[in-house]
Amino acid sequence: MSKVIKFPIPRRHGWEEVLEPLVKRITGAQQADVRGGCNYDCELFFMKPHVLGSCVCSYGKALFQFKKDHPHSVQCFHTFWKEIDDAFKAHPKYHETNILKAARINMVRQLCLKNGIKYNPKTVDELCTCTVQKEWDALGLKHDEDCYKMLPNFWFKKTDLKIWWYKFFFRDAYANQEIEREDFREIVAECMNWVNSNQR
Repeated sequence: MSKVIKFPIPRRHGWEEVLEPLVKRITGAQQADVRGGCNYDCELFFMKPHVLGSCVCSYGKALFQFKKDHPHSVQCFHTFWKEIDDAFKAHPKYHETNILKAARINMVRQLCLKNGIKYNPKTVDELCTCTVQKEWDALGLKHDEDCYKMLPNFWFKKTDLKIWWYKFFFRDAYANQEIEREDFREIVAECMNWVNSNQR
């Protein structure tokens, strides 16, 4: 898969408000339900929500097998992180309260601080202080060209504009082209017209 030149999109400038009406029109959902995006594919544009977890292309399958065959050392950052993560998520009330989630994050932050690592919730599960991650990276494997997880969250096929985000649209977002919000507004308006003309 070719490397993408990333053009960051500043979330504070309200890009999500431009996209919300289109997602609501497609899904019929209320505002509180649309921030993750939706699955939609037509000749004009493509959209998908952020995908959590490993992919199922050849890369994901190879990674799954590699992890089974190459456990992290007992003193590795990843081992301590997984113990914390598993313990909290095994608690029966974990998904019912933000207190436990905040406590888990705080413990992981402290673990990062102890190891001189900058905390990043998107990559903390990949951090490794033993040799396993280096061994995996040395293999140089890439995702398949059609890997669903690696596809953009929004793709305007007419101009090949592709936008990726993290969990909720325009959170830590970037595009493969420079794009201004007013230009994006016109793109979304064109997508809305297509949906209105073709979705009954």
